[in-house]
Amino acid sequence: MKDQKIFKRHEVKFRTTREQQEKLKEMLTEHMVMDEHGKSTVLSLYYDTPDHLLIRRSIEKPLYKEKLRLRSYGLAEPDSKVFLELKKKYNSVVYKRRICTTEGEAGLIMAPRQTGAPQEAGAAREPADNRSRGLVDIKGRGLADNKSRNLTNPAADGPRARGILQRSGRAAQITREIEFARDRYRNLAPACLISYDREAWYGKQSRDLRVTFDSNILWRNTALNLHTGIFGQPILGEDEVLMEVKTAEGIPLWLTSFLSREHIYKTSFSKYGKAYAAMLRETASFDGAYAYGRNASVQAGRGPGVLAGAFANQLTRKGGENYGFGFSGTV
Repeated sequence: MKDQKIFKRHEVKFRTTREQQEKLKEMLTEHMVMDEHGKSTVLSLYYDTPDHLLIRRSIEKPLYKEKLRLRSYGLAEPDSKVFLELKKKYNSVVYKRRICTTEGEAGLIMAPRQTGAPQEAGAAREPADNRSRGLVDIKGRGLADNKSRNLTNPAADGPRARGILQRSGRAAQITREIEFARDRYRNLAPACLISYDREAWYGKQSRDLRVTFDSNILWRNTALNLHTGIFGQPILGEDEVLMEVKTAEGIPLWLTSFLSREHIYKTSFSKYGKAYAAMLRETASFDGAYAYGRNASVQAGRGPGVLAGAFANQLTRKGGENYGFGFSGTV
């Protein structure tokens, strides 16, 4: 099947146990088949501003939000196929637009421009030395090792991102949209790598119905590329599985009946959001504002810890989703 470039659908997420997953898979064989990727390891490299503007906005659950990421199925080789994606969500409907490329070419596309691109409010400037963090050229070499091209300013080396200009039609349009988003959020750079094992199914009667099971979800904010390896810190428990139902229409009755019988309910779950919350726990100054897995009280006038505690409180309460902070007190 030819890789799809544009998606418009609802995505509903559920947290299940492995036992519930196996029960559901027995039923899936009657209505669905495993897709062409089947069981695979997915790596998603998320781009963000130095102050993590995109994920902070996403956590606030606005009417509209968007993310930029680079995705591969399995570890990427210099010439293997990866997908550069612009994922938008408006009024609970997900729109995803992507192009097929290589990891090296994606690095060229996402390299910051040196011209006066519009500065997004809240997107702090980053020193030039750090803007290329995590990008690689088409041979998989780090930018610091690349002597032949100026990838932080591709315009100085001929047409921007060679090969991109050869795209036409829909792929060219999607590339322009991705570049527009890149320039809108100035100083975008790789911020977080999420990897997980995925099992994907699609409907026998309609491929618009998809069910995926994600397990062994790991995050890291080092070695930000698709080729170094599969490692990181876990997001879910060992017995937990994240199930997603993706559909352009409604969830079929046979599936809703199963979910009701098993007391499986939809949940708000962002892999990158969970990883970002973990980053805050690792890097923020606690200073009495919050602590790992324990309640803590904010003490007024205690410096950056107070702000960290306030944001932890926001993450815990927003949309009923608990991002793992124990917190109490007033700010």
